Amino acid sequence: VLKIYHNADFVGWQGTFRRIANAFYNKDSMGIVAIKVDGVIFLSETIRAYFQDSDRWVTEAPFYMGYCPFKFNQIMTTDSEGKRDHDDSLDNRPSFNVVVRSELINSKIEQSISLCVGSSVEAMNEQGRAVEFRALYKWANNKSPLRNMNAILRCDFTDLDSVIFGYRDDNFMLEKTKSMRREDFSRLLKGLHSRSYEFLFDILKGIKKFLSTVNVDACVVELPVQTENGLMVQITAATKEETKGILTDEFKMRFNV
Repeated sequence: VLKIYHNADFVGWQGTFRRIANAFYNKDSMGIVAIKVDGVIFLSETIRAYFQDSDRWVTEAPFYMGYCPFKFNQIMTTDSEGKRDHDDSLDNRPSFNVVVRSELINSKIEQSISLCVGSSVEAMNEQGRAVEFRALYKWANNKSPLRNMNAILRCDFTDLDSVIFGYRDDNFMLEKTKSMRREDFSRLLKGLHSRSYEFLFDILKGIKKFLSTVNVDACVVELPVQTENGLMVQITAATKEETKGILTDEFKMRFNV
């Protein structure tokens, strides 16, 4: 297992690592199951509860929230030349899976954690680079810290040079597109993303320490958890029921788990 995943400490999807890092700033909560196999720790999300007072679920109809990103992807990707037809029936375009091996470095303590991150992207450009599309509603000033944070984390975890945004109006019609590079998000965030990476490093280091100290192969991580001492990260040993279905039968058979 260690050889196949290029000596990575952790394996997981881009969205999982990104949401852990973002938990430092937002009020959403999430649960993660971590399972160690031959020294490699696999992460899988179990629960995700969004902040109940968030206006994003009040102002946006769920249908359009799902429809607009799909339609934007359809407009931006085509196998034929010429003008795209906005009236074409919505289809489900194929996506591409990429895997990135990287090092999460904490320069303050001179330690690193190696990651093997899987991502699903909408398209590949002529140079073979992954392309990310994001459909947004009236993002005129580009000053939303969480949006920029999500974008820069996507760039780093998926090895993207840039993200292409599609802006829509109140009638859910595409108004314009804009490409922003990773350095644009870094400039807008003014270093805030470094704290997210430090938080992610601390969480992953805590998982490794817990599995080693308690001498178990799996644990459940919940964050944030409200306690009498404030918001905390809670790590407990996982039961067989909590780890059920996370590793596929094919995986277990191949690696004799």
